[in-house]
Amino acid sequence: MIPTRRARPAPWAVGMCMTLMVAVSGCQPDSSPQPQATPCPVPSTVPAGTDAPADQAPGGGGLQIVDHGYTQVGGSGYSVSLGALVRNTSSRTAYRTTVALRVLDVQGRTAVDPLNAAQLVLEIPLIGPRQQVAVGSSAGVRTDVSANGAPDKVTTFDVSLGTTRWLLAGNVASVPSITATYRSLELDAQQPESGSLRYAAASTSCRPLVSRGTAAVFVNPAGTVVGGAFDPATGSPRCGTAGYDEYLLAPRSIPRNIDEAKTQITPYCDLVAVGGDSKPSGGPFN
Repeated sequence: MIPTRRARPAPWAVGMCMTLMVAVSGCQPDSSPQPQATPCPVPSTVPAGTDAPADQAPGGGGLQIVDHGYTQVGGSGYSVSLGALVRNTSSRTAYRTTVALRVLDVQGRTAVDPLNAAQLVLEIPLIGPRQQVAVGSSAGVRTDVSANGAPDKVTTFDVSLGTTRWLLAGNVASVPSITATYRSLELDAQQPESGSLRYAAASTSCRPLVSRGTAAVFVNPAGTVVGGAFDPATGSPRCGTAGYDEYLLAPRSIPRNIDEAKTQITPYCDLVAVGGDSKPSGGPFN
């Protein structure tokens, strides 16, 4: 606007002219350039890529199982805690990698209660180049293989990686990462193999992603994986655009004598929601 100041009395015509100029000036649109919003480069649809075995990324490298381990917990061992660490040794992002956990007894039979079998198949939405992620779960042990109903004895734990989609090299820069840092563990006084883990997450995403749960892996003082947990909770602020503090529930899955400071946590954040409400038989738990 034209600045106002104290002036001498002016003739009627001049005063009217100046009033009109002020009114017209106030109605003119602002012609100064407006800042444009930067478009978010994070894909909002399933990105293009090459579907291939998880250990065979285009250009070399792939996903590797760094370590895995288990512990039967809870009194006589009515539950088994399962954990694994998976590392991407390639320069590509692995998208929606299926992980199958196999738990057997000495007879080579599945040692997990059939009601918990679905928890043994998970899908990791994103594993960035050179990134290491946690894979965790827990399940009740079957009690129908002994005369007295005692929990079965787990003797073998295997982890297998299915196919994955290796994203095109040009998409790597547009795929964000969400990482987590372990903070503390609070055990249930009545059930010490259960508890909640608090963690802090950081995100590089310019838009909210789709949460598909959170995994934790437990490590003993020697640095060996001895179990894990998976929390399917997906509510906000998980997988948001800013840093946040959250907790992960770990029922019947925390081994004794772990090195708490070595606990590893990975939020499972997807670019796109999985279609449909129903899950196919044998499909991922998350």
